[in-house]
Amino acid sequence: TRTLKTAGKMLDNTRPLMADLGKTLEVEVRGHFRERNRQPNKKGWPKKNFWEREGAQNTALTSVTAAQATVSIASPAIAHKVKGGPIKPKRGKALAIPLNAEAYMVGSPREWDKPEKLFRPRNTRILAVTRGEELKAMYVLVKQVHQDPDPRALPDMEKLSKGKLNERAEAYLVKAFL
Repeated sequence: TRTLKTAGKMLDNTRPLMADLGKTLEVEVRGHFRERNRQPNKKGWPKKNFWEREGAQNTALTSVTAAQATVSIASPAIAHKVKGGPIKPKRGKALAIPLNAEAYMVGSPREWDKPEKLFRPRNTRILAVTRGEELKAMYVLVKQVHQDPDPRALPDMEKLSKGKLNERAEAYLVKAFL
C-alpha cells in the first residue's frame, strides 16, 4: 500500500515494521481459520475441527527481513482446499466415503471398532453393517473424488491489506515519528 511504501522510504530499519506486520497477519489468518471452524460442516454432522487442526495450528510467522515477512500454513490439507484437485487412496484400491454421521465420526473403515462388522455385499460398492434384520450402508467405495477449490479457504488478502495491516503500518509510523 502507499503507507507501506512511504514507511519504507522514511525508515532506515524496516525489519521491526515487517515483524509487526507479519505477526498481525499470522494472528488474522489464525482468526480466519478459527472462524471457519465455528461454522457447521456441509452435512451438519458432528465437527472434527478441521480448520483449527489443519489451519490455525499450522499457521506461523516463519521469516522476517527488512523487505518482507512470511507467514506459512504448513498443511497439505489446507493447500488442497485452496487449489482443489483429485483425492486418491493412499492405501488400498478405493476411498471409503462415509454415508452417515456415525461412519464420519469413526473415520476410516480401518478404525471401525463397533460390535457390528463391516462387510461388502456382493456386487456393490458399499461397506455395510447388519442391525437386526436391516442392512445399513456406512461407506461407499470410489476410486477417487475431485475436490473443488474453496474460495473461502484463505482470508481475503485485499481486505486484510486495506484493513488491519494498513492500520498496523500507520500506527507504527506514528509511533516512529513521535
